[in-house]
Amino acid sequence: MSLRFIGQSRYCDNSLRCHLGRMPSECYHFKIQTVARPSRTILDEIKKVWVEEAGAPTDNDGADRQARWEGAINVQKNVELSAAEQKGLADMSSENTIKTLRDICRRVQQDIEDVLEARGYAGRVQFNPKLKEQGLLDVSTVKIAAVESIGEDTKLDASLQTKADRKAPKGMAATPM
Repeated sequence: MSLRFIGQSRYCDNSLRCHLGRMPSECYHFKIQTVARPSRTILDEIKKVWVEEAGAPTDNDGADRQARWEGAINVQKNVELSAAEQKGLADMSSENTIKTLRDICRRVQQDIEDVLEARGYAGRVQFNPKLKEQGLLDVSTVKIAAVESIGEDTKLDASLQTKADRKAPKGMAATPM
């Protein structure tokens, strides 16, 4: 197994769910490092140590592979289409194009769910239905109401955080194959 991707996330549960939905055949193991007071220096140092331990991640290339880990699946670009699907997209009718895009997204969603079920994944990966009309397939994330502080017994209400705290990344997650 080789390291595929190193990313940063405030909410690791949401990120892991997204990785499973976007790259199910590449996402098998993960490593999380929590950081109480994140800074760019600390996060870069953690990334450097992980790269030294496991080698350079193949999908942190700043191009298509990294975009697949970090963003929605564009079914027109990243999915092999059948002849009927290609014909449906070539039709000039916007209504037919939207219907075809939704159908392609449903097919890809079913493929992803089948892969996860075959691997024994017991969780539920719910996809955002609003993006399907645009030909995008992405996992719906759960909104987090409060941020738990790491290593302490207190919970900090998100409304009490400073603006800088809300923007700062909270941890890193690596997903090797």
